[in-house]
Amino acid sequence: MTRKKVTLAYINSDSDRKASFRKRMRGFRNKAREIGTLCDVPVCTIVYSGYERQAEVYPSWAEAQLVVARFNGLQDVDKSRKMVSQETFTQQRIARVRAQLSRAQRENKRRELEKFMYSCVEGTTRLADLDPADVDEMDIVMDKVLRDIESRKERMRSNVEKEVEKEEDFNSYILRIADSPTGLEVAPSQARIGCDMWSLAKESMLL
Repeated sequence: MTRKKVTLAYINSDSDRKASFRKRMRGFRNKAREIGTLCDVPVCTIVYSGYERQAEVYPSWAEAQLVVARFNGLQDVDKSRKMVSQETFTQQRIARVRAQLSRAQRENKRRELEKFMYSCVEGTTRLADLDPADVDEMDIVMDKVLRDIESRKERMRSNVEKEVEKEEDFNSYILRIADSPTGLEVAPSQARIGCDMWSLAKESMLL
């Protein structure tokens, strides 16, 4: 069963908020433990909450102090690399959503203009009805459609040529067998199949 996507918003109910915190803290610690085990890296978590008088630390204060000391020994540029706050994390999510929205809008516009183009071809719409602001985009859409058509034509042409080559090879093979009464240097099974095919070919010509 697919899990419901969580809405990132403050939980107003005190009891629900506390229950969610406890549940997610267990998962948070488990994830930290998994990362440390699977990737063989030092990991610690320090969480201050309104439900405990002291911070909740994993795996222990002593090990957490070693990790923090190692982190503090890094250069500033290394410390800030890929570090995010709630604000920057939210900004990154907004930027991703905006990029997705922009791509969806461009795709919808392309489909709309493509539909308009086919309507013009069918005669149900006039090209004069096109919004002047969409002229450049329509030019791009038409070029893409023409390229797609040419690509499909090329694939079809290539497939036809391959089928013709196969047929010519087959006919050449049949004729070599027919022109050699003493038999070609082929395996008995191949010669038998070739003779059977030649018989079928002759019967087809007589029908």
